Amino acid sequence: MSNIFFTRTENSITNSFNDYNIKFSLLSAPVNYIIQEDEISVFYLRDNFLAVVKNENNSFYYSLTNNSNISVTAGLEINNLKGYYSYSSQRHDLYFDEFKVELYLDDCSAEIEDSGFMLLRAQNESSRFYIRFITPEIQSLSFEAKALQNSVFVEAGMREPEFAIGVFDDSNFTRPRDVRLGTPVISTVPTSGTTTTTGEKDSIELGEGFPSRVMHFKIVCDTIIETGMTTGSLSALKLSVSMPSGLDTVKEPEYAPIYFVSYSADNTTSVYRASFEFYKEDTIKYVDGYLYLDVICPMIVQKTLPISFEII
Repeated sequence: MSNIFFTRTENSITNSFNDYNIKFSLLSAPVNYIIQEDEISVFYLRDNFLAVVKNENNSFYYSLTNNSNISVTAGLEINNLKGYYSYSSQRHDLYFDEFKVELYLDDCSAEIEDSGFMLLRAQNESSRFYIRFITPEIQSLSFEAKALQNSVFVEAGMREPEFAIGVFDDSNFTRPRDVRLGTPVISTVPTSGTTTTTGEKDSIELGEGFPSRVMHFKIVCDTIIETGMTTGSLSALKLSVSMPSGLDTVKEPEYAPIYFVSYSADNTTSVYRASFEFYKEDTIKYVDGYLYLDVICPMIVQKTLPISFEII
């Protein structure tokens, strides 16, 4: 069970999942910082810097709003932080005694210090971030407890695992994205299919996309790299999405979780799924261009060193 708690006497917010808690002390918040305390809570990080937070399963989603036309910052302290690791400016892992929290940022940034101090900067009115609890119960479905415990071991002379990624408009994988010059086209304009809604048909006819759209990825691995998985289990694999940033350039990758779907009938290949939300081009944050997808797989590759012996 996940919950949100405020402590009025010390200006703090606690995100709780089962018996695990992450507490943020709000160093910049005004005295009367709480506006609404419910399933969806609203509070001030500082004057004119508003946060709306809701919880879903083991994740907490924060939408940030500031009333100025410039970026704004707020100071927070992450209580009992034991360490952190930054994959990129948009993705950090926060480590605590018995669990870790994944921190994802969109249109905002966070500068984190070993002491637990975090300077949060919102770029505009669409800034947001979310935190996801990774507890021992969740880890039992992923890296630490499955076949990837010590990474995939590839013996010398053996092929490394290879992945094929298909892009679909629906989670049932019945509406593949259109292809142009051999490349799937990802767009907020939907593809046509038997399950296309009236609103989607209108979008197709007008050529005008929705503000955002979730793409679904079917990922097929040419071997079995995780054994004993069940449908819906969280995989140790990650989907890396490098968004276009202009002519022939891409941004730092963002990462999405991958979930197991099934093994093939002959138990030689495995199928996974992932999803990612894309936004309509605004020529500033989101631009047209080529994006790149990768599957991140923990792997150990055994190398050989040729040695020649000469008997004298």
